[in-house]
Amino acid sequence: MRFGENKTARLAGVKSRLDSWILIFSLGLIMTAMIGCSVIPSPTWTPVPTFTPVPTWTPEPTWTAVPIPTDTPIPVPRDMPIPTPSAMNAEDVIRVSLGSIAYKWLVLDEGQLVFKDDGFIETIKLIDDIRNFAASVEFEVPYSPQTGEWDFGFIFRYESGKDFDLVRAQSNGVYTHSTVRKGVWNTVNRGIARELETFTGANNTLRLDVIENRGWFSVNDILIADFDLNGSSQSGELSLASSVTGSGIPDRHIKFSNVGVLEIFQMSQTKSGNLTTNSDHVGVTEANVDALFGYAEATIELSANVVNWSMGVGFRQNDLESDYLVFHINDHSQWSVEHATDSGDSWQELGGGRSNAISVTRPISNHLEVFFSGNHAYVYVNGRSFLGYAYIGSVIGTGDVSVLFGIFQDDDSATVRFKDFNVWGVGF
Repeated sequence: MRFGENKTARLAGVKSRLDSWILIFSLGLIMTAMIGCSVIPSPTWTPVPTFTPVPTWTPEPTWTAVPIPTDTPIPVPRDMPIPTPSAMNAEDVIRVSLGSIAYKWLVLDEGQLVFKDDGFIETIKLIDDIRNFAASVEFEVPYSPQTGEWDFGFIFRYESGKDFDLVRAQSNGVYTHSTVRKGVWNTVNRGIARELETFTGANNTLRLDVIENRGWFSVNDILIADFDLNGSSQSGELSLASSVTGSGIPDRHIKFSNVGVLEIFQMSQTKSGNLTTNSDHVGVTEANVDALFGYAEATIELSANVVNWSMGVGFRQNDLESDYLVFHINDHSQWSVEHATDSGDSWQELGGGRSNAISVTRPISNHLEVFFSGNHAYVYVNGRSFLGYAYIGSVIGTGDVSVLFGIFQDDDSATVRFKDFNVWGVGF
């Protein structure tokens, strides 16, 4: 303090200055706060996310296999609808008679069987009334077995829906032969058709040969079944068939083509008589026919004094002395199918074996049967005993059929009895 100043006035001045500084400092704080608020933006509001509960785990349902339905055929009603395709006209059926050769030939180029959920077997009728025949058709597989079921085949010897036979191939690779007798269904043959092609668009050729009380079913030129037709109708309608058990996707269809039917007749009268053989010649009786394919049967009975013997049936005999086929059996229970050439001096075995079905003890009586078709011959002895088959494609053409005894030089000279020698077939 300077000497001589008023102390009270001095203090008042100091206080005034302090108030001014406080005011200025306060204003500074206010301004700083305002500036700070303008620089730091207020944070944007973010809503709290809504809580989503974790879903409860639901176990997958247990897989239950759907049972495959039992193969129960749909009964064919009496008024079985069998549409006749417009492609088949009367002139397609031709009957030819050339001496002992007679046959009926039918050709239907193409068509289709449509699957319908109507309780009927789907059919196309080929012939109204026929007993013995060879029928062939080519079916196209409509879709794979994984997509759905299908089947195709033949109905034959059909009479009024109460009596008929049916043979078919199915998408699962199985074939069946079923009979209907007085309206009662029965599946009498069932097996694997290994030759059946089942992929989409595959073509399968089915052939059915029916002669008297025997039938043969082939798929793609391979015989897969033969069956007994005892008890079948004498004759009846022949039709193509599908959807036998209701299989097939509705409104889908199976195409077929190259249909052929050949009626088979008995080519000779039934013969019975004697066969005499010695060291110089074979005992033989000819049917005097000219058969391309067919079926022959005969029974040969031996007397007590015959020990060494052979007996058989010759067929496709262009000339009995030079070129022919022989199915024969002997006293050692052996059978063979052989091709004889060079006037019988050269023999080539095409198939053979041994069978206990051959009768070799007294009284000796053997019933022989041979079915020759295409490139194969199928041979039987004493009823249902199928011996085997042989490839005969090397012998081409038609020829006579005969019953033979004493075929080889070591055979005993003898006269034996034969009976019921019959030949069914066709020739050109």
